[in-house]
Amino acid sequence: MSKRREIPGSSALSPALVLSINSRGFWIPRYGDVNPVALDYPSVCLLSRLSEGKGVEAAVEQVSQQLQELADPDKLWKFVAALETRDLLIPGQATVAPPVSRAAKSTPGPVDELGEVLTAEFPVQLWMHGPDFEIRGHDGKIRARLNAEELMVLATFNKPMSVRDAWAGYCRACGQNALDYNDFQGVIARLRGTEVLRRVEIKAGDSRQQEHDSSALLGDHAKRVEVAVDAAARAHEAAERERVAAGGEPRIRVVPVMAYWLIPPLALGMLVSAARAHDGGRLRKHYHFVPDWQARWHRLEPYTREDGVYLFSNYLWSHHSNLQFSRRIKAANPRSVTIHGGPDTPRYARDLENYMSQNPHVDVIVHSEGEVTLCHILDELAGTFDENGPDLSRLRHVPGLTFRDGDRLVTTAPRSQLKELDSIPSPYLEGLFEAYEGTASSVTIETNRGCPYGCTFCDWGAATMSKVRKFDLERVFAELEWCARNGVKSVGLADANYGMFERDVLIAEKVVELKRKYGYPRAFGSNYAKNKIKYLARIVSLLKDAGIITQGLLALQSLDENTLSVIKRSNIKTDKYDELAAEFRNAGLPLVVDIMMGLPGSTLESYKSDLQGCIDREVNANVYPTQVLINSPMNDPAYREEHGIVTDTPKSTEDYTITESELSPFKDVVVSCNTFSRDDYTQMQQLRLMFYLFENFGVLRQFSRFIRQEAGVREIDFYHFMASEVQQHPQAWPALSVAVKVVPKEMIPPGDWHSFIEEVGCFVMTHYGLADDSALRTALDVQHALLPARDRTFPCRLSLPHDYVAWHQAMTEAKDKGERENWENVVPGLRDYPPGDLEVTDPNEVCEWTLGSGIDFNFLGDWEFSSPVSRVLAARHLQLKEGSG
Repeated sequence: MSKRREIPGSSALSPALVLSINSRGFWIPRYGDVNPVALDYPSVCLLSRLSEGKGVEAAVEQVSQQLQELADPDKLWKFVAALETRDLLIPGQATVAPPVSRAAKSTPGPVDELGEVLTAEFPVQLWMHGPDFEIRGHDGKIRARLNAEELMVLATFNKPMSVRDAWAGYCRACGQNALDYNDFQGVIARLRGTEVLRRVEIKAGDSRQQEHDSSALLGDHAKRVEVAVDAAARAHEAAERERVAAGGEPRIRVVPVMAYWLIPPLALGMLVSAARAHDGGRLRKHYHFVPDWQARWHRLEPYTREDGVYLFSNYLWSHHSNLQFSRRIKAANPRSVTIHGGPDTPRYARDLENYMSQNPHVDVIVHSEGEVTLCHILDELAGTFDENGPDLSRLRHVPGLTFRDGDRLVTTAPRSQLKELDSIPSPYLEGLFEAYEGTASSVTIETNRGCPYGCTFCDWGAATMSKVRKFDLERVFAELEWCARNGVKSVGLADANYGMFERDVLIAEKVVELKRKYGYPRAFGSNYAKNKIKYLARIVSLLKDAGIITQGLLALQSLDENTLSVIKRSNIKTDKYDELAAEFRNAGLPLVVDIMMGLPGSTLESYKSDLQGCIDREVNANVYPTQVLINSPMNDPAYREEHGIVTDTPKSTEDYTITESELSPFKDVVVSCNTFSRDDYTQMQQLRLMFYLFENFGVLRQFSRFIRQEAGVREIDFYHFMASEVQQHPQAWPALSVAVKVVPKEMIPPGDWHSFIEEVGCFVMTHYGLADDSALRTALDVQHALLPARDRTFPCRLSLPHDYVAWHQAMTEAKDKGERENWENVVPGLRDYPPGDLEVTDPNEVCEWTLGSGIDFNFLGDWEFSSPVSRVLAARHLQLKEGSG
């Protein structure tokens, strides 16, 4: 009841309110970091009443009386409070829209249409017009206008559904206020006519799932992998039982533990492969190596009934679940030995002591490379298992680990790096991953190990002791052929600097050869060389010409000299990136760079300049929050103190490019240091989202170039200023407010793109004093033509007052000639160009495949149409479309 007194009775709905219908339901979408609000018939009726300008109290009372059997007053007030929390309820009276005439009611169709299956055209966004709800097209024209009851008809079809089932669900939702069946059919007929509601063809044996349901496809694939891995593990267990029954000595199980995943775990496979082959296979006399590559407790629990050794390779994304499994294993059988290693397992003394204290179930930690160390561990423990477990004290002679010796921790001398990588047999070629033959859709292989750089944020160079060691090229070719022969769609390399060596071109040529022979792989990628780019353009060109999805990926991280010095990255020459960016663009090849947000030594202004540097080079960018990795030089206590590093672990992942999960890999994120404050970091986060939306996804990319030349404002400053102004004055700019607050989370049009573009024009005229002339209209029309919506048709041809294509080409040529930061002063203004044309097409079906997926799904940008001014992207979403089976 207290909430009723806090909300002014004269409050009205914000003009920045949009509603959304998608396969998950009917919502007020996520506004900023505030969760979506599910809508039902009473809440929709309340929105209609609030729009009439009679005040909150009157609206709640009216809906409560009208819908006595459906409306709970307390829930209605809770809904009002939710509107206020999202800044969607504002002081003052609503502007009441004039009444709208409705089309004549349609007569119902034949009875057999009850079995027809229909679905809404997702995603659907609605603006409010008085008490009604409008669906607008890309051009801003109204496609449909619905009252509350009619809107509930449409919302019923948020999934493919027969008219019969929809009628039943609609009646339950609206109760006594439901339209009669004739009017229900009339609404359906009207929505069918506008194509907001469309028919779904259901073939025999098909389930009524939304078309292109990636989660269902993923589920089918996961099931196939799980069945194959289970079958292989059970077969090996049966063979072991038969061996013992025939008089063989029982052996200790060695079990690799990998949180449930769909790809072969390369690190664990290399460990097991090395141990099986050690000294001519001598360890196999004592140990039974179990090829169970997907950890589920119902599979692990039976193993714990006997003594065993369990192997864990800890990465950011697997560490949490590995510790859970390790804890349960030791609880089930304290005599078991748990061995942890991998890049997320600590090695600094302070962290190591805390880790072992907090995780008493961890017996042994392996530092750095683990293959030889594991062989040595198993060799020392062989034959020592008794009723008290194995004798861990024997590990004192094993270099490269920390272990428990009673109540004491013992850390042994460091182990030197493995010189001959090929002494480790390939788990692919040795048959360890037989369960993945024909089932794996993605695979990781190594062609080399090591990184010559010592960047403080990364543990790669330190962990591999810098020197780059290579696997034999014939072995690499054989592993690639294993992938292609088994229909692996995507091959990733675990190399730190692919493209550093001339032989890397030969590897790309081999991938192309295999694609032509087998049809696979369809995608190929790696971490590209940071300081040697001689071979990269050739590599990406080879893969692109063969139809293999790829792109150039360069780890730029920052362009600021002070930041590069602080993170010990100043030895990497950034001028090489400029040459490569121009070369890639001229060859029509995709190029992406990595930028890090919140690096020690950086400031808000240097971070903005880093983003601007990507804009000046016309490349898309990944922007990652800086994490203090447990074994990185940045985690050295002296380094942390020197730079005043403060970290935080977010409770949710809404501000980062990952799926929300308790297993979030983002922890220990740098949120302030000597050179930037927490408030600066908050602004960095907002800039990150605006950069993704306006630049990577291209929502204002073209128009921002025009503003730079006309108003002398850098693109990143334009994005920052617009977002800040809209956040402060959302009612003045409703479509822009939806774009800033809603679109980065939902990746849907902000109600409609026409309203957005018109507000952008008004914004720059208001704040920058631009004239509403033919040049401004040309830039706005081009930007509008490059934005996706479900109702769009292609090709889209524009006859423009000024030749935007020629102006854009002059801009990019000036940048390539070294005028990246001054091009606006050497290129003639857009209004100086004669009339011209622009044609836009959608060969990658952007409007069909990418709306509603969210920035978290693909933060590099997948809203790229084909036009003379568009960027070249790898069209990664086609990978799902082309075959996920």
